[in-house]
Amino acid sequence: MGFLRINYYFMGYKTLEEYAIQTTDELKNNYTKIIQELGENTDREGLMKTPERAAKAMQFLTQGYDQDATQIIKSAMFREDYNEMVIVKDIELYSLC
Repeated sequence: MGFLRINYYFMGYKTLEEYAIQTTDELKNNYTKIIQELGENTDREGLMKTPERAAKAMQFLTQGYDQDATQIIKSAMFREDYNEMVIVKDIELYSLC
């Protein structure tokens, strides 16, 4: 299965997004059908790329299911002689309810 990899800089750090091409295409087709069922013209200039954006957004927002939380947390552990509170800011958090 092929992957689309996107690198870009955001707020001072480099990010990598990966999208399975087959999954993206299938989701894109589903979002196209949904938009059409709502009575919209998916060939309209303002909607032409919307199904692909929605497909990538859903993959991005649900990528945590494929990640190992223990590995992520352990990557932030440091050996340090320090006994005061440490505050961490700007942690990305996304929720789908």
